[in-house]
Amino acid sequence: METQMGMQTGMQMELQPQTEARQYSSPNRTPPPRTPRPAPANLPPQPASSRWTERAVVQIIDWAVLPILFAMYLLASLARSNIGNAQVAGMSRDLGISDNKFQWLLTVFSIIYACSEGLNFMWLLMPPNVWAFLCALLWGLASTLQAAAPKTNHGWEYLMAFRALLAVAEAGFGPGVPFLLSCFYTRREIGTRIGIFLSAVPLAGALAGCLAYGITRIRGESWRWIFLIEGLPSLAVAAVAAKWLPGAPNEIRKLSAAQREIVRDRLVDQTGDSAPRERRFVWAHARTALMDCTVWCYALMYFSCNVSFATLPVYLPILYEERGHVPINAQVFTLFPHLVSFGACIATTWLADKLRRRGLIVTATSFVAFVGFTLLGSSRESWWGRYASFAFATAGVFSTMANLLPWMLNNQGTDSARATSIVIINAIGQCGPILGSRLFPAEQAPNHTMSTVVCGCLMLVAGFLAPILTYVFFFRNDWLRVHEVAMNVALPQGGREVERQGVVGYRYML
Repeated sequence: METQMGMQTGMQMELQPQTEARQYSSPNRTPPPRTPRPAPANLPPQPASSRWTERAVVQIIDWAVLPILFAMYLLASLARSNIGNAQVAGMSRDLGISDNKFQWLLTVFSIIYACSEGLNFMWLLMPPNVWAFLCALLWGLASTLQAAAPKTNHGWEYLMAFRALLAVAEAGFGPGVPFLLSCFYTRREIGTRIGIFLSAVPLAGALAGCLAYGITRIRGESWRWIFLIEGLPSLAVAAVAAKWLPGAPNEIRKLSAAQREIVRDRLVDQTGDSAPRERRFVWAHARTALMDCTVWCYALMYFSCNVSFATLPVYLPILYEERGHVPINAQVFTLFPHLVSFGACIATTWLADKLRRRGLIVTATSFVAFVGFTLLGSSRESWWGRYASFAFATAGVFSTMANLLPWMLNNQGTDSARATSIVIINAIGQCGPILGSRLFPAEQAPNHTMSTVVCGCLMLVAGFLAPILTYVFFFRNDWLRVHEVAMNVALPQGGREVERQGVVGYRYML
Protein backbone atom coordinates (compact mmCIF):
# COMPACT_ATOMS: atom_id res chain seq x y z
CA MET A 1 0.00 0.00 0.00
CA GLU A 2 2.80 2.42 0.85
CA THR A 3 4.50 1.69 -2.47
CA GLN A 4 1.25 2.26 -4.36
CA MET A 5 0.68 5.57 -2.55
CA GLY A 6 4.29 6.59 -3.30
CA MET A 7 3.81 5.83 -7.01
CA GLN A 8 0.58 7.82 -7.06
CA THR A 9 2.33 10.75 -5.40
CA GLY A 10 5.12 10.61 -7.94
CA MET A 11 2.55 10.76 -10.75
CA GLN A 12 0.60 13.73 -9.42
CA MET A 13 2.52 16.32 -11.35
CA GLU A 14 1.76 19.10 -13.77
CA LEU A 15 2.03 17.75 -17.32
CA GLN A 16 2.16 20.58 -19.80
CA PRO A 17 3.64 21.67 -23.08
CA GLN A 18 6.13 24.48 -22.63
CA THR A 19 3.56 26.98 -23.90
CA GLU A 20 0.37 25.75 -22.27
CA ALA A 21 -0.39 24.11 -18.89
CA ARG A 22 -2.20 20.76 -18.78
CA GLN A 23 -3.03 19.09 -15.44
CA TYR A 24 -3.32 15.31 -15.24
CA SER A 25 -5.26 13.42 -12.63
CA SER A 26 -3.93 10.56 -10.52
CA PRO A 27 -3.20 7.25 -12.26
CA ASN A 28 -6.31 5.63 -10.75
CA ARG A 29 -8.77 8.17 -12.16
CA THR A 30 -9.69 9.07 -15.71
CA PRO A 31 -8.90 12.58 -16.94
CA PRO A 32 -11.73 15.14 -16.73
CA PRO A 33 -13.83 15.53 -19.88
CA ARG A 34 -12.60 18.23 -22.19
CA THR A 35 -12.47 18.99 -25.87
CA PRO A 36 -9.33 17.30 -27.11
CA ARG A 37 -7.09 19.32 -29.33
CA PRO A 38 -3.51 18.72 -30.36
CA ALA A 39 -0.72 20.47 -28.52
CA PRO A 40 1.98 22.18 -30.54
CA ALA A 41 5.23 20.31 -30.97
CA ASN A 42 7.38 21.90 -28.32
CA LEU A 43 10.79 20.97 -29.65
CA PRO A 44 12.09 21.71 -33.17
CA PRO A 45 13.69 19.06 -35.38
CA GLN A 46 17.41 18.66 -34.95
CA PRO A 47 19.35 18.23 -38.23
CA ALA A 48 22.55 16.22 -38.45
CA SER A 49 24.70 19.34 -38.75
CA SER A 50 23.20 20.68 -35.54
CA ARG A 51 23.99 17.43 -33.73
CA TRP A 52 27.64 17.68 -34.79
CA THR A 53 27.74 21.28 -33.58
CA GLU A 54 26.20 20.24 -30.29
CA ARG A 55 28.90 17.63 -29.83
CA ALA A 56 31.50 20.38 -30.20
CA VAL A 57 29.68 22.38 -27.52
CA VAL A 58 29.63 19.36 -25.20
CA GLN A 59 33.38 18.91 -25.69
CA ILE A 60 33.97 22.54 -24.72
CA ILE A 61 31.82 22.01 -21.61
CA ASP A 62 33.78 18.85 -20.79
CA TRP A 63 37.14 20.63 -20.87
CA ALA A 64 35.81 23.60 -18.91
CA VAL A 65 34.22 21.58 -16.08
CA LEU A 66 35.47 18.00 -15.74
CA PRO A 67 39.25 18.49 -15.27
CA ILE A 68 38.75 20.91 -12.38
CA LEU A 69 36.09 18.81 -10.61
CA PHE A 70 38.02 15.58 -11.22
CA ALA A 71 41.22 17.03 -9.79
CA MET A 72 39.38 18.38 -6.76
CA TYR A 73 37.66 15.06 -6.02
CA LEU A 74 40.91 13.18 -6.55
CA LEU A 75 42.62 15.33 -3.92
CA ALA A 76 39.60 15.15 -1.62
CA SER A 77 39.67 11.33 -1.85
CA LEU A 78 43.39 11.34 -1.09
CA ALA A 79 42.79 13.53 1.96
CA ARG A 80 40.03 11.21 3.16
CA SER A 81 41.74 7.85 2.69
CA ASN A 82 45.42 8.63 3.31
CA ILE A 83 44.97 7.93 7.00
CA GLY A 84 44.99 4.23 6.06
CA ASN A 85 48.37 4.64 4.38
CA ALA A 86 49.62 6.64 7.36
CA GLN A 87 48.51 3.82 9.64
CA VAL A 88 50.55 1.30 7.66
CA ALA A 89 53.52 3.72 7.75
CA GLY A 90 53.50 3.67 11.57
CA MET A 91 51.24 6.54 12.69
CA SER A 92 49.51 4.57 15.45
CA ARG A 93 52.81 3.16 16.70
CA ASP A 94 54.41 6.60 16.95
CA LEU A 95 51.38 8.28 18.58
CA GLY A 96 50.37 5.36 20.81
CA ILE A 97 46.91 4.94 19.18
CA SER A 98 45.13 1.63 19.79
CA ASP A 99 43.12 -0.21 17.14
CA ASN A 100 39.84 0.93 18.73
CA LYS A 101 40.95 4.58 18.70
CA PHE A 102 42.04 4.28 15.07
CA GLN A 103 38.59 3.00 14.14
CA TRP A 104 37.11 6.02 15.89
CA LEU A 105 39.19 8.27 13.63
CA LEU A 106 37.25 6.74 10.74
CA THR A 107 33.91 6.71 12.54
CA VAL A 108 33.99 10.38 13.54
CA PHE A 109 34.61 11.32 9.91
CA SER A 110 31.56 9.31 8.82
CA ILE A 111 29.29 10.73 11.53
CA ILE A 112 30.19 14.37 10.85
CA TYR A 113 30.02 13.73 7.09
CA ALA A 114 26.45 12.40 7.38
CA CYS A 115 25.37 15.27 9.66
CA SER A 116 26.73 17.90 7.25
CA GLU A 117 24.80 16.84 4.13
CA GLY A 118 22.56 19.92 4.31
CA LEU A 119 25.55 21.94 3.10
CA ASN A 120 24.90 20.61 -0.41
CA PHE A 121 22.05 23.10 -0.80
CA MET A 122 24.82 25.70 -1.07
CA TRP A 123 25.45 24.51 -4.64
CA LEU A 124 21.99 25.86 -5.44
CA LEU A 125 22.27 29.05 -3.39
CA MET A 126 25.88 30.19 -3.97
CA PRO A 127 28.07 30.62 -7.07
CA PRO A 128 29.61 27.14 -7.54
CA ASN A 129 33.16 28.47 -7.95
CA VAL A 130 32.99 30.24 -4.58
CA TRP A 131 31.57 27.23 -2.77
CA ALA A 132 34.07 24.83 -4.35
CA PHE A 133 36.92 27.17 -3.35
CA LEU A 134 35.78 27.28 0.29
CA CYS A 135 35.43 23.50 0.51
CA ALA A 136 38.83 22.77 -1.06
CA LEU A 137 40.55 25.37 1.09
CA LEU A 138 39.08 23.86 4.26
CA TRP A 139 39.86 20.22 3.49
CA GLY A 140 43.36 21.16 2.26
CA LEU A 141 44.16 22.87 5.55
CA ALA A 142 42.62 20.07 7.63
CA SER A 143 44.49 17.34 5.78
CA THR A 144 47.83 19.13 5.86
CA LEU A 145 47.66 20.02 9.55
CA GLN A 146 47.21 16.35 10.50
CA ALA A 147 50.94 16.06 9.86
CA ALA A 148 51.54 18.17 12.98
CA ALA A 149 49.85 15.71 15.38
CA PRO A 150 51.85 15.88 18.66
CA LYS A 151 53.49 12.81 20.18
CA THR A 152 51.70 13.32 23.48
CA ASN A 153 48.56 12.01 25.12
CA HIS A 154 46.61 14.52 23.03
CA GLY A 155 47.74 13.28 19.62
CA TRP A 156 44.57 11.24 19.09
CA GLU A 157 42.31 14.13 20.11
CA TYR A 158 44.20 16.40 17.70
CA LEU A 159 43.60 14.00 14.81
CA MET A 160 39.93 13.58 15.79
CA ALA A 161 39.37 17.34 15.56
CA PHE A 162 40.93 17.67 12.12
CA ARG A 163 39.18 14.56 10.82
CA ALA A 164 35.88 16.17 11.83
CA LEU A 165 36.83 19.40 10.05
CA LEU A 166 37.84 17.39 6.99
CA ALA A 167 34.43 15.69 7.01
CA VAL A 168 32.55 19.00 7.01
CA ALA A 169 34.52 20.28 4.02
CA GLU A 170 34.19 17.10 1.97
CA ALA A 171 30.49 16.67 2.78
CA GLY A 172 29.82 20.05 1.22
CA PHE A 173 31.68 19.19 -1.98
CA GLY A 174 31.54 15.62 -3.30
CA PRO A 175 27.84 14.74 -2.87
CA GLY A 176 26.71 17.99 -4.52
CA VAL A 177 28.86 17.77 -7.67
CA PRO A 178 26.48 15.35 -9.47
CA PHE A 179 23.77 18.00 -9.03
CA LEU A 180 26.10 20.63 -10.52
CA LEU A 181 26.84 18.36 -13.48
CA SER A 182 23.10 17.93 -14.09
CA CYS A 183 23.00 21.67 -14.88
CA PHE A 184 25.52 21.18 -17.72
CA TYR A 185 24.59 17.86 -19.31
CA THR A 186 21.50 16.14 -20.69
CA ARG A 187 20.19 12.81 -19.46
CA ARG A 188 22.03 10.90 -22.18
CA GLU A 189 25.34 12.56 -21.30
CA ILE A 190 25.43 12.87 -17.54
CA GLY A 191 26.06 9.22 -16.67
CA THR A 192 29.49 9.08 -18.29
CA ARG A 193 30.45 12.41 -16.73
CA ILE A 194 29.45 11.29 -13.24
CA GLY A 195 31.34 8.05 -13.88
CA ILE A 196 34.46 10.04 -14.78
CA PHE A 197 34.03 12.20 -11.68
CA LEU A 198 33.54 9.25 -9.29
CA SER A 199 36.40 7.32 -10.89
CA ALA A 200 38.64 9.79 -9.07
CA VAL A 201 38.04 7.75 -5.89
CA PRO A 202 39.66 4.48 -7.07
CA LEU A 203 42.34 6.43 -8.95
CA ALA A 204 43.10 8.26 -5.71
CA GLY A 205 43.45 4.89 -4.00
CA ALA A 206 45.91 3.74 -6.64
CA LEU A 207 47.84 7.01 -6.49
CA ALA A 208 47.88 6.95 -2.70
CA GLY A 209 49.43 3.50 -2.73
CA CYS A 210 52.16 4.57 -5.15
CA LEU A 211 52.90 7.78 -3.24
CA ALA A 212 52.93 5.99 0.09
CA TYR A 213 55.26 3.34 -1.36
CA GLY A 214 57.80 6.07 -2.14
CA ILE A 215 57.16 8.22 0.94
CA THR A 216 57.53 5.33 3.41
CA ARG A 217 61.13 4.91 2.24
CA ILE A 218 61.87 8.21 3.99
CA ARG A 219 63.57 7.56 7.30
CA GLY A 220 61.83 8.66 10.45
CA GLU A 221 58.12 9.44 10.76
CA SER A 222 57.28 9.08 7.08
CA TRP A 223 53.52 9.12 7.78
CA ARG A 224 53.73 12.88 8.42
CA TRP A 225 55.02 13.37 4.87
CA ILE A 226 52.00 11.46 3.56
CA PHE A 227 49.66 14.08 5.04
CA LEU A 228 51.82 16.98 3.80
CA ILE A 229 52.42 15.81 0.24
CA GLU A 230 48.81 14.71 -0.31
CA GLY A 231 47.22 17.71 1.43
CA LEU A 232 49.06 20.77 0.12
CA PRO A 233 47.96 20.44 -3.56
CA SER A 234 44.34 20.97 -2.48
CA LEU A 235 45.19 24.58 -1.59
CA ALA A 236 46.43 25.18 -5.15
CA VAL A 237 43.41 23.59 -6.82
CA ALA A 238 41.11 25.68 -4.62
CA ALA A 239 42.50 28.83 -6.25
CA VAL A 240 42.04 27.31 -9.71
CA ALA A 241 38.39 26.52 -8.95
CA ALA A 242 37.72 30.01 -7.66
CA LYS A 243 38.87 31.54 -10.95
CA TRP A 244 37.98 29.00 -13.65
CA LEU A 245 35.05 26.81 -12.52
CA PRO A 246 31.86 27.95 -14.36
CA GLY A 247 28.51 27.93 -12.61
CA ALA A 248 26.42 27.30 -15.73
CA PRO A 249 27.06 26.46 -19.41
CA ASN A 250 26.42 30.04 -20.56
CA GLU A 251 29.27 31.22 -18.27
CA ILE A 252 31.93 29.28 -20.21
CA ARG A 253 34.17 31.85 -21.89
CA LYS A 254 35.21 29.81 -24.95
CA LEU A 255 31.68 29.49 -26.36
CA SER A 256 30.92 31.49 -29.50
CA ALA A 257 27.62 33.28 -30.11
CA ALA A 258 26.27 30.39 -32.21
CA GLN A 259 27.33 27.87 -29.57
CA ARG A 260 25.58 29.88 -26.88
CA GLU A 261 22.37 29.49 -28.90
CA ILE A 262 22.85 25.74 -28.74
CA VAL A 263 23.37 26.03 -24.99
CA ARG A 264 20.07 27.96 -24.83
CA ASP A 265 18.27 25.18 -26.72
CA ARG A 266 19.70 22.57 -24.37
CA LEU A 267 18.48 24.65 -21.45
CA VAL A 268 14.96 24.62 -22.90
CA ASP A 269 15.11 20.81 -22.98
CA GLN A 270 16.15 20.70 -19.32
CA THR A 271 14.03 23.43 -17.72
CA GLY A 272 11.36 24.37 -20.26
CA ASP A 273 12.64 27.94 -20.28
CA SER A 274 15.44 29.68 -22.16
CA ALA A 275 16.13 32.08 -19.28
CA PRO A 276 19.31 31.36 -17.29
CA ARG A 277 18.88 29.13 -14.25
CA GLU A 278 18.02 30.99 -11.08
CA ARG A 279 19.84 29.98 -7.93
CA ARG A 280 16.78 29.63 -5.75
CA PHE A 281 15.04 26.88 -3.85
CA VAL A 282 11.42 25.97 -4.69
CA TRP A 283 9.69 24.27 -1.78
CA ALA A 284 6.93 22.79 -3.94
CA HIS A 285 9.49 20.87 -6.00
CA ALA A 286 11.33 19.78 -2.84
CA ARG A 287 8.09 18.38 -1.40
CA THR A 288 7.62 16.32 -4.57
CA ALA A 289 11.01 14.70 -3.96
CA LEU A 290 10.31 14.16 -0.26
CA MET A 291 7.03 12.37 -1.02
CA ASP A 292 8.45 10.21 -3.82
CA CYS A 293 9.01 6.64 -2.59
CA THR A 294 11.68 6.03 -5.23
CA VAL A 295 13.98 8.65 -3.67
CA TRP A 296 13.93 6.74 -0.38
CA CYS A 297 14.55 3.49 -2.25
CA TYR A 298 17.59 5.11 -3.88
CA ALA A 299 18.73 6.18 -0.41
CA LEU A 300 18.57 2.58 0.86
CA MET A 301 20.56 1.38 -2.15
CA TYR A 302 23.09 4.17 -1.62
CA PHE A 303 23.48 3.13 2.02
CA SER A 304 24.04 -0.50 0.99
CA CYS A 305 26.78 0.45 -1.48
CA ASN A 306 28.39 3.14 0.65
CA VAL A 307 29.31 0.71 3.45
CA SER A 308 32.00 -0.64 1.13
CA PHE A 309 32.52 2.39 -1.15
CA ALA A 310 33.77 4.68 1.61
CA THR A 311 35.58 2.00 3.62
CA LEU A 312 37.60 -0.05 1.11
CA PRO A 313 40.01 2.77 0.06
CA VAL A 314 40.99 3.20 3.73
CA TYR A 315 41.25 -0.45 4.66
CA LEU A 316 42.82 -2.02 1.55
CA PRO A 317 46.46 -1.31 2.52
CA ILE A 318 45.74 -2.44 6.10
CA LEU A 319 44.11 -5.69 4.90
CA TYR A 320 47.10 -6.48 2.69
CA GLU A 321 49.48 -5.88 5.59
CA GLU A 322 47.40 -8.18 7.81
CA ARG A 323 47.83 -10.93 5.23
CA GLY A 324 51.56 -11.01 5.89
CA HIS A 325 52.99 -8.38 3.53
CA VAL A 326 55.51 -5.90 4.82
CA PRO A 327 54.05 -2.36 5.03
CA ILE A 328 55.94 -0.99 2.05
CA ASN A 329 54.64 -3.78 -0.23
CA ALA A 330 51.11 -3.53 1.16
CA GLN A 331 50.96 0.04 -0.14
CA VAL A 332 51.67 -0.95 -3.74
CA PHE A 333 49.41 -4.03 -3.77
CA THR A 334 46.36 -1.71 -3.69
CA LEU A 335 47.22 -0.45 -7.19
CA PHE A 336 45.63 -3.18 -9.35
CA PRO A 337 42.15 -3.34 -7.70
CA HIS A 338 41.87 0.44 -7.82
CA LEU A 339 42.88 0.65 -11.48
CA VAL A 340 40.31 -2.02 -12.39
CA SER A 341 37.66 -0.04 -10.50
CA PHE A 342 38.70 3.16 -12.29
CA GLY A 343 38.12 1.56 -15.68
CA ALA A 344 34.86 -0.09 -14.58
CA CYS A 345 33.37 3.22 -13.43
CA ILE A 346 33.88 4.88 -16.80
CA ALA A 347 33.02 1.83 -18.95
CA THR A 348 29.74 0.95 -17.19
CA THR A 349 28.42 4.51 -17.10
CA TRP A 350 29.26 4.95 -20.80
CA LEU A 351 27.40 1.71 -21.57
CA ALA A 352 24.38 2.83 -19.50
CA ASP A 353 24.27 6.12 -21.43
CA LYS A 354 24.30 4.24 -24.74
CA LEU A 355 21.69 1.66 -23.72
CA ARG A 356 19.64 4.15 -21.65
CA ARG A 357 19.13 1.34 -19.13
CA ARG A 358 20.70 2.31 -15.83
CA GLY A 359 18.74 -0.16 -13.69
CA LEU A 360 20.10 -3.11 -15.67
CA ILE A 361 23.69 -1.94 -15.20
CA VAL A 362 23.18 -1.31 -11.46
CA THR A 363 21.79 -4.84 -11.06
CA ALA A 364 24.73 -6.38 -12.94
CA THR A 365 27.46 -4.46 -11.10
CA SER A 366 25.84 -5.15 -7.71
CA PHE A 367 25.97 -8.88 -8.36
CA VAL A 368 29.61 -8.61 -9.50
CA ALA A 369 30.42 -7.01 -6.13
CA PHE A 370 28.42 -9.71 -4.32
CA VAL A 371 30.38 -12.46 -6.09
CA GLY A 372 33.66 -10.70 -5.27
CA PHE A 373 32.86 -10.44 -1.55
CA THR A 374 31.59 -14.05 -1.48
CA LEU A 375 34.82 -15.35 -2.99
CA LEU A 376 36.85 -13.12 -0.68
CA GLY A 377 35.13 -14.51 2.40
CA SER A 378 35.29 -18.15 1.34
CA SER A 379 38.80 -18.32 -0.17
CA ARG A 380 41.39 -19.11 2.48
CA GLU A 381 44.20 -20.97 0.73
CA SER A 382 45.05 -19.05 -2.44
CA TRP A 383 46.35 -15.54 -1.82
CA TRP A 384 46.12 -14.68 -5.51
CA GLY A 385 42.52 -15.85 -5.52
CA ARG A 386 41.76 -13.45 -2.70
CA TYR A 387 43.60 -10.71 -4.56
CA ALA A 388 41.43 -11.26 -7.64
CA SER A 389 38.35 -11.27 -5.39
CA PHE A 390 39.38 -7.87 -4.06
CA ALA A 391 39.47 -6.58 -7.64
CA PHE A 392 35.99 -7.98 -8.38
CA ALA A 393 34.52 -6.55 -5.18
CA THR A 394 36.00 -3.06 -5.54
CA ALA A 395 35.12 -2.83 -9.26
CA GLY A 396 31.52 -3.86 -8.55
CA VAL A 397 31.10 -1.44 -5.65
CA PHE A 398 32.59 1.61 -7.39
CA SER A 399 30.74 1.05 -10.68
CA THR A 400 27.42 0.53 -8.86
CA MET A 401 27.81 3.86 -7.11
CA ALA A 402 28.80 5.55 -10.37
CA ASN A 403 25.58 4.37 -12.06
CA LEU A 404 23.23 4.86 -9.12
CA LEU A 405 23.69 8.62 -8.82
CA PRO A 406 22.91 9.55 -12.46
CA TRP A 407 19.91 7.20 -12.38
CA MET A 408 18.47 9.11 -9.46
CA LEU A 409 19.20 12.52 -11.03
CA ASN A 410 17.63 11.43 -14.36
CA ASN A 411 14.30 10.82 -12.63
CA GLN A 412 14.06 14.13 -10.78
CA GLY A 413 12.93 16.80 -13.23
CA THR A 414 13.67 20.11 -11.45
CA ASP A 415 16.74 21.65 -9.83
CA SER A 416 15.15 21.86 -6.36
CA ALA A 417 13.94 18.25 -6.55
CA ARG A 418 17.40 17.09 -7.60
CA ALA A 419 19.09 19.05 -4.80
CA THR A 420 16.64 17.67 -2.25
CA SER A 421 17.14 14.12 -3.50
CA ILE A 422 20.92 14.50 -3.27
CA VAL A 423 20.61 15.59 0.37
CA ILE A 424 18.19 12.74 1.22
CA ILE A 425 20.23 9.92 -0.29
CA ASN A 426 23.47 11.24 1.20
CA ALA A 427 22.00 11.86 4.66
CA ILE A 428 20.90 8.22 4.74
CA GLY A 429 23.62 6.77 2.56
CA GLN A 430 26.47 8.34 4.50
CA CYS A 431 25.41 6.35 7.54
CA GLY A 432 26.88 3.39 5.64
CA PRO A 433 30.49 4.44 6.29
CA ILE A 434 29.67 4.62 10.01
CA LEU A 435 28.95 0.90 9.85
CA GLY A 436 31.81 0.29 7.44
CA SER A 437 34.36 1.94 9.70
CA ARG A 438 33.65 -0.71 12.37
CA LEU A 439 33.59 -3.72 10.05
CA PHE A 440 37.30 -4.59 9.93
CA PRO A 441 38.57 -4.85 13.53
CA ALA A 442 42.09 -6.18 14.01
CA GLU A 443 40.90 -9.20 16.00
CA GLN A 444 39.18 -10.61 12.88
CA ALA A 445 42.40 -10.46 10.82
CA PRO A 446 43.42 -11.76 8.40
CA ASN A 447 40.23 -13.25 6.89
CA HIS A 448 37.53 -10.80 8.12
CA THR A 449 34.88 -13.35 7.11
CA MET A 450 31.97 -11.68 8.86
CA SER A 451 32.88 -8.29 7.38
CA THR A 452 32.96 -9.59 3.81
CA VAL A 453 29.62 -11.39 4.34
CA VAL A 454 27.99 -8.15 5.52
CA CYS A 455 29.37 -6.17 2.57
CA GLY A 456 28.29 -8.85 0.09
CA CYS A 457 24.75 -9.07 1.48
CA LEU A 458 24.33 -5.30 1.36
CA MET A 459 25.40 -5.25 -2.29
CA LEU A 460 22.84 -8.00 -2.90
CA VAL A 461 20.16 -5.70 -1.44
CA ALA A 462 21.05 -3.05 -4.02
CA GLY A 463 20.96 -5.69 -6.76
CA PHE A 464 17.41 -6.73 -5.83
CA LEU A 465 16.05 -3.20 -5.40
CA ALA A 466 17.22 -2.04 -8.86
CA PRO A 467 14.77 -4.27 -10.83
CA ILE A 468 11.93 -3.20 -8.53
CA LEU A 469 12.66 0.47 -9.24
CA THR A 470 12.87 -0.30 -12.96
CA TYR A 471 9.38 -1.81 -12.84
CA VAL A 472 8.03 1.23 -10.96
CA PHE A 473 9.39 3.60 -13.61
CA PHE A 474 8.07 1.35 -16.39
CA PHE A 475 4.60 1.57 -14.79
CA ARG A 476 4.83 5.36 -14.56
CA ASN A 477 5.92 5.69 -18.20
CA ASP A 478 3.01 3.49 -19.29
CA TRP A 479 0.63 5.68 -17.30
CA LEU A 480 2.00 8.81 -18.98
CA ARG A 481 1.56 7.30 -22.45
CA VAL A 482 -2.06 6.31 -21.73
CA HIS A 483 -2.98 9.80 -20.53
CA GLU A 484 -1.24 11.53 -23.43
CA VAL A 485 -3.32 9.43 -25.82
CA ALA A 486 -6.49 10.14 -23.83
CA MET A 487 -5.85 13.90 -23.98
CA ASN A 488 -4.82 13.80 -27.65
CA VAL A 489 -1.63 15.79 -27.12
CA ALA A 490 1.12 16.03 -29.73
CA LEU A 491 4.50 14.62 -28.74
CA PRO A 492 7.78 16.46 -29.35
CA GLN A 493 9.27 16.05 -32.82
CA GLY A 494 12.86 15.90 -34.04
CA GLY A 495 14.35 13.32 -31.69
CA ARG A 496 15.16 15.72 -28.85
CA GLU A 497 14.43 14.41 -25.38
CA VAL A 498 12.22 16.18 -22.84
CA GLU A 499 13.91 16.35 -19.43
CA ARG A 500 11.55 18.41 -17.32
CA GLN A 501 8.91 16.53 -15.34
CA GLY A 502 5.42 17.68 -16.22
CA VAL A 503 6.17 18.45 -19.87
CA VAL A 504 4.48 16.40 -22.60
CA GLY A 505 6.85 13.64 -23.77
CA TYR A 506 8.74 13.29 -20.47
CA ARG A 507 9.68 9.73 -19.60
CA TYR A 508 11.43 8.21 -16.60
CA MET A 509 14.82 6.61 -17.15
CA LEU A 510 14.65 2.85 -16.66
